[in-house]
Amino acid sequence: MLLSINIILNQNLESKQLTYELYSAGLTIEQIIGMRDKVYGHHYSKSAINNMMISAETDIESWLNLDLEECYPIFT
Repeated sequence: MLLSINIILNQNLESKQLTYELYSAGLTIEQIIGMRDKVYGHHYSKSAINNMMISAETDIESWLNLDLEECYPIFT
């Protein structure tokens, strides 16, 4: 049972990552839907893809607003 849940979680994460990468590469929502249909054999609506992009924007905003350290060590 736990393995099944982990597989589903990994599939969802991979699915979102693919969507983020396609969007950042400049594909339109319609193109992303077509690619996801081919890869996953499942149709996703425009609103589902749009919700993923909103989630991505939230993640990006959080990352951009992280406090930076004053000094970062460099190893050579």
